[in-house]
Amino acid sequence: MREPKNLNQNGGQQGNWYLNRFDYFEFYGFEGEVKLKLLCLVACISSYFLLLSAVPFYLYIPLGWIIYISALTLYVLHKKVCKFDGYFLYPKSLVKKFKRYEKQIDMEDYDSVATLNDRK
Repeated sequence: MREPKNLNQNGGQQGNWYLNRFDYFEFYGFEGEVKLKLLCLVACISSYFLLLSAVPFYLYIPLGWIIYISALTLYVLHKKVCKFDGYFLYPKSLVKKFKRYEKQIDMEDYDSVATLNDRK
């Protein structure tokens, strides 16, 4: 019997499995990852405080985009899972960088076949 946390892999009660291996890929850690995390953290915090300060209205959108990109990059680096197509308004260069460190998986194992059947 499958554990409750894995029930959604074969269309159980919990919905679709979030890590569908045909939409997402996992990647290994890489050299410079800590530097990228720190850069994203600094960019996110500094942009947030700039947004709260009295900046002109036309800077709200670029600062919001910087916060979005840096927060999403921190999330992706923490989970080590990324979409193949990338995310909304997310730089393709970062997705390409993560793809270079992609984990190779066997598509014939049970979990991959179960998620393939869910996509119909």
